Parts: sequence; C-alpha cells; structure tokens
Amino acid sequence: MQTTSAVVGVNVSKATLAVCHQQGSSPQHLDVANTPVGFREVVRRCGPHSL
Repeated sequence: MQTTSAVVGVNVSKATLAVCHQQGSSPQHLDVANTPVGFREVVRRCGPHSL
C-alpha cells in the first residue's frame, strides 16, 4: 500500500485563516474567514486527513 503525505501551513489572525497546503507537487493557497464556516471550507479543500 502506498501512502501520501500532505503539508499544511496556517497563519491565524482574529479575522482570517491564511492556508497553504501541498499534496503532490503544486502548493495551493486559501484565505477564509476565521469562523466555523471558514474552518469547514479548509477541511473541505485540504481534506480531513490533512488536519
């Protein structure tokens, strides 16, 4: 069985979460509100196993 790894970095401020995640060769950037809705968007985009 082959495993993959993901790298996730999060900068947290009062208003936003700035996320950079990489799974494979290309990094992805995401800015969301620092709210439960924003956190769910991070989980949806990065995958639950990345957090």
